[in-house]
Amino acid sequence: MEIILLCVFGVLFVTLAAMVLGKSRGGTCPPGPSGIPFFGQAFSLSVNSAHLQFSEWARQFGDIFMFSMFGTKVVVLNSPDLIKKAFAGKELALKLSDRPPSFIGHYVANGYKDILFRRYDELCSKFKALTLKAMYTVRDENQDFESIQMAEINDYVRNIADNDGDFTGKRLEDDDPALQAIASFDEVGNELINPAVHLVFKVAPWIRYLPGYYGNLYRKVMTSKESLRNDLVNTLKSQLQDDSVSLLAELFKLQTTETWLTDDHVLGVVMDLINTSTLTSRGVLSGILFLLVHHQQVQTRIRQEIDDVIGQEKQPTADDMYRMPFTYACILETLRYQSHLALTATHTNAEENIEIEGFRPTRFLQEDGSLLTETSELRHSYFMPFGVGFRSCMGVKTAYSRMFLFVTALLRNHELLPPSSGSLPSSDPRELAPGTVLQAPDFTCRVVSR
Repeated sequence: MEIILLCVFGVLFVTLAAMVLGKSRGGTCPPGPSGIPFFGQAFSLSVNSAHLQFSEWARQFGDIFMFSMFGTKVVVLNSPDLIKKAFAGKELALKLSDRPPSFIGHYVANGYKDILFRRYDELCSKFKALTLKAMYTVRDENQDFESIQMAEINDYVRNIADNDGDFTGKRLEDDDPALQAIASFDEVGNELINPAVHLVFKVAPWIRYLPGYYGNLYRKVMTSKESLRNDLVNTLKSQLQDDSVSLLAELFKLQTTETWLTDDHVLGVVMDLINTSTLTSRGVLSGILFLLVHHQQVQTRIRQEIDDVIGQEKQPTADDMYRMPFTYACILETLRYQSHLALTATHTNAEENIEIEGFRPTRFLQEDGSLLTETSELRHSYFMPFGVGFRSCMGVKTAYSRMFLFVTALLRNHELLPPSSGSLPSSDPRELAPGTVLQAPDFTCRVVSR
């Protein structure tokens, strides 16, 4: 019998990461809620809002508890020390970094030719290392990387500012086939990876052949996947030059020495990045804007820091982030407060002597106004927005710089104000829109030039 390990920690939020623990060998089981034989909590647990239920069970059963679903035992960790011991400790990390079998990995990722859903074997470790190498080669060797990124961000800011002063989170579409393929897979892939939907496919994979919602969704996913293959992977490979610098170009070049690295593996990286980057970026960036509209004093302080360090004429750069501690702290606090990856990553943010309620960026600042170091107790022991161990996020540095550049590019010349009519939804993180990645509720704000 498989035991699924989930790591959970927080008071406002409970967070987790599903990993295969191994075969049950008996022994004392942790306490936890009882359920219907075989089905367990399957009919009483809402997968999309499981983090809220887990929060209640954590208060009831403590730092480690267990429940079952469809005959599978699920162990939940509710302590930062346990989480780090499980996923970053030498004794357990390798054993707990596996993945349970999944419908997406088997049927969509061409038999686990990806990183996200593949079990953590020697090939997965090598695959992740090569992808990381390719990512940082692009960042370090492409002098235009940041300017390209800023051009996209500025284009987005212009679209927001030109939309009659109102911002609703929608972006104008580009007619590039590759971008359309990415947008299409982002939409249907997000729907498929939704835990409640994916569970149905995992329990009854034959449902993909039937008419109706699940069969139609599977066919849309596979159509979008083939569009990614043809319009992105195959097109870029056919245009590959010796001096090409991009993530996919670097992976294509590695194929000459890594004979196991097929185009299916490259496509797997593309799908992984869409699943783990596009959706999470949307959640975090919309979440930051949503909180800034609610907290005008925080927004004002960020603008003051922009004026002092960057100015209104100069383009922000990633290096500016390290000279703007309050803006950096605001990003960290957004990740802590909203905990967007409530069902797929480890986040920790609480102990009895640490205040966890309320949006307060200054918790990440020292008394002199400088940023808490990464070795500080709060950031080192209780803050894990990108996971820990072998399965931690590959694009941490890129994620931080993207959030910083987006916020500073928008606020250096604009203010975000509440809507002229109506009211903003509550900023209580327990009321974020549920899903694989928690999202800010639908909201409208005014974008006004300074």
